[in-house]
Amino acid sequence: MTLVVLDLGTNIDREESLAAALEHLADHFELKRASSVFRTTPVGMLNQPDFYNVSLEVETDKSIDQIRDIVRSIEDKMGRDRTGPKFGPRNIDIDIVVYGDTVDEEKRVPHPQSSSELFVVAPIAELCPDGKHPKTGETWKDLRSKLVNGRIPKDAGVDRQCDLAALPLGEKAKSALVKGGSVV
Repeated sequence: MTLVVLDLGTNIDREESLAAALEHLADHFELKRASSVFRTTPVGMLNQPDFYNVSLEVETDKSIDQIRDIVRSIEDKMGRDRTGPKFGPRNIDIDIVVYGDTVDEEKRVPHPQSSSELFVVAPIAELCPDGKHPKTGETWKDLRSKLVNGRIPKDAGVDRQCDLAALPLGEKAKSALVKGGSVV
């Protein structure tokens, strides 16, 4: 089994979208733990609502390609519109941040923005602060500190919004996260 961290992001119907994505993911993966919900400023296209981001730790025997196919089908099932601008608003975006200790540039693992953007780094730094980035070897908390760069997190474009339990989670997601050890 491989420990994988996914990043879930949304800025359309944020709470409902995250809750629905977690329900769908519980059908395919053993959900272990989840970060808090973080409110993050948009990257690449600023004139849109802030995002909610969550890091989710799952354990799986699936390959990177199989995981990518599953999360893409979940995004499609949830009505993800892929016709808009690349960095535009979206109801759900599920990315593979890390896949064990794998470094594979072609498969984009670890996630290309996993050492440079707070919307990825802040939630995973809360989830596993002493874990190490597979490519840089830096701890997640050190990467977060470097990106925050002395500012208060909100001024850096990231702020803890709420506990995951504040979302309207369905029974599958609640049960899976409690079983996996997350507090929901």
